[in-house]
Amino acid sequence: KLMDWHLKEGFSGCYRTGGTGEGPVLQKETRKRIVEIAKDAVGDRCKLIAHVGAIDLKTAVELAKHAGEVGIDAISSVPPFFFGYGEEQIRDYYKALADASGLPLLMYASPLSGVNITWDMVDRLMDIPGMIGLKWTSYDYFTMHRIKELRGGNINVINGPDECLLCGLSMGADGAIGATYNVMPKLFTK
Repeated sequence: KLMDWHLKEGFSGCYRTGGTGEGPVLQKETRKRIVEIAKDAVGDRCKLIAHVGAIDLKTAVELAKHAGEVGIDAISSVPPFFFGYGEEQIRDYYKALADASGLPLLMYASPLSGVNITWDMVDRLMDIPGMIGLKWTSYDYFTMHRIKELRGGNINVINGPDECLLCGLSMGADGAIGATYNVMPKLFTK
């Protein structure tokens, strides 16, 4: 019912099992079921992105594979977190997710992950087959704009901080994923 209302109010897509929906703290079977319900509810009426990030690679890969089997349009994930991984390990993590799902993949640059995603790191990670861009949840809009200009602008950059949507859009963001959009969809889509 909520997703139907969002679409009626102008949303063109939905992001499931992310931080706002407490996805990373839910059991993987619950996360799978949420993705299945979302796909059943909207079918092909909008784009669906499933956040598959988890503290362990095995769970993230299982969720990515499931998203591909369900027919979700894309997956997204925060980089591996908690233990302070280097760029090579982050690359391997994202490659494993892309390989498991066969879907387009958005990295998720969030200060909450404890990983500093730089513009040049994004450029290198864009070489992963299936990587299409990122959700940028940072107030560093200079860097976001620089990322948007990578590869001739052929990178999907999604604004994260709700309260800075206009700033993100003016700096080149292609859209937005956030929390307050859920309660005021018409205002934000306008």
